[in-house]
Amino acid sequence: MHRIVFLLVFLCTFSVGFLFSDPIILTVNNFQVDSKDPEHEFIGKGISLLVSSELRKSSKIKLLERNYLNKVLQEQEFSVSALSDTEQQVKIGILLSADYIIFGTIVNMGNSLIFSLRMVNVESGEIQWQEELIEKLDKYDYIGAYFANSILKALNADVEKTIVEKIEKKEEKGTEAIVRLSEGIDAYDKGDLDKAEKEMKKVTKLDPENEVAKYYISTLTTSSAKFRVETDLYTATYNPASLGFIKHDQIYTVSSMAMYPPEADEYGTIKIDDYDFKEYPMAARVGYYFIPISGLGLALEIIGGYADMMIGTPYEFDLEGSMINDMHPDYPLIGGSLLVGYKITDTFSLGISAIAVNVSTGTGGNNYLQTGLFWGIDGGFLLYLLDNNLTIDSHVAYANKKEAILDTVDKVGLFDSVPIIIDNSVTLALLDRSLYIAAKGIIDLYYNHRGGYGLRLIPIVEYKVLSILSIRAGYEYSHLDQAGRFTIGWGLLGGLTLNIWNFELSGNYTLRQIPSKMLPGYLIPGSTFSFSFSFSKLFFK
Repeated sequence: MHRIVFLLVFLCTFSVGFLFSDPIILTVNNFQVDSKDPEHEFIGKGISLLVSSELRKSSKIKLLERNYLNKVLQEQEFSVSALSDTEQQVKIGILLSADYIIFGTIVNMGNSLIFSLRMVNVESGEIQWQEELIEKLDKYDYIGAYFANSILKALNADVEKTIVEKIEKKEEKGTEAIVRLSEGIDAYDKGDLDKAEKEMKKVTKLDPENEVAKYYISTLTTSSAKFRVETDLYTATYNPASLGFIKHDQIYTVSSMAMYPPEADEYGTIKIDDYDFKEYPMAARVGYYFIPISGLGLALEIIGGYADMMIGTPYEFDLEGSMINDMHPDYPLIGGSLLVGYKITDTFSLGISAIAVNVSTGTGGNNYLQTGLFWGIDGGFLLYLLDNNLTIDSHVAYANKKEAILDTVDKVGLFDSVPIIIDNSVTLALLDRSLYIAAKGIIDLYYNHRGGYGLRLIPIVEYKVLSILSIRAGYEYSHLDQAGRFTIGWGLLGGLTLNIWNFELSGNYTLRQIPSKMLPGYLIPGSTFSFSFSFSKLFFK
């Protein structure tokens, strides 16, 4: 019995130790190239990335990111000769806090190349592993898999099945793909992300299964469909966490406008039961975002807006002690906002924004509204999964502004807080980011007097028909549960995005019947047009 207990304790301890053991931290440096062939200029980078890509598949290996390696090399000003010097490589490994560093040379022998690789134990400075291979460059997949397999066995790490398959297949793929891959990586290292993306896309056409090209394309492009239903008056233009992933600066303008329905009179007023009514908010933003330091994005915005609203009733109702029968809470506003986003990891970022607006007295009728300076805050996160093909985008906004509503059950007018807004989006990119399937969910949480909540669900599909043109279509479901009333609305959305050079033009049109926030229990007929224009890469990359 004691032996059985001891055996169970031993097995549990071993299992826990295995599951939670520290991974082996590796970095693969660029390989030094000895060749006069101009096509071989950057293959030291390409081959090193192929080896890294295969090593990354092992659960026992933690591979340090290339950006981190390049940063250390630049800061310490290591020379090209350091690429093949063991002592210098150990110094690099210590700075990177790596367990092992892999480096080597590639020598041109005419028809073939000699690949000589070594792995150094950073702590001891000893060469832990070395291997040499004479092979043609067009078997680059085999070369990467061959060395990765040998390294993993030397470290007693698991070898993924696809590595073995590449070794057994030993496929000849031609040299153009590996040359373009290497040139794309060099462009990435130099900060020329446009060229890097173009080269990587050429690689995927030549070699559709190339894992390194797919990985770099996923880091250079984000999975986000360009759909916007409307721009809210008191929240950020977009999730501030997205600024953590920007790669260049941009000046932009975003606006949305609710348009009068055909049955409205010249002032936009429509008749709903016994009420003369209109509710048409308009908002516009002009902003600029940039990257002060790597991983940190900032945006500054100027905000303008106008709320063209009115409720006329056949009876008198009380609003803050006044008996009235015509409420016009229409008003202009102007202000600004600051947005900050920071990339925590390569796939996760956090963000926060602050907004301040000044509301002035509107025109016409009895303007029962708050005027003065108001503020709001917005915070959220952005997460990329599945090689950046799946995006989870969530943020929450609060503002201290109040707005007027009419309780049609108790015939009472109220000033009540604007809702807390929870905005969530999930976007899946397919077909090499030509097709996007997205779902947006917006929750309005009301508190204080009115209580209740509003919900909008917007599934959407976007397709890139040309390299410069994307089109999209979607459906909007909405409902509002407030003041004892439950109202269901709907909408149909269509739009397009046009990209030419550094310019982007995007527009969406929504035909809708949406529950009224001012007049609970009733639907607002009409349509909304949203528009954005941007110009990128002015000063920073």
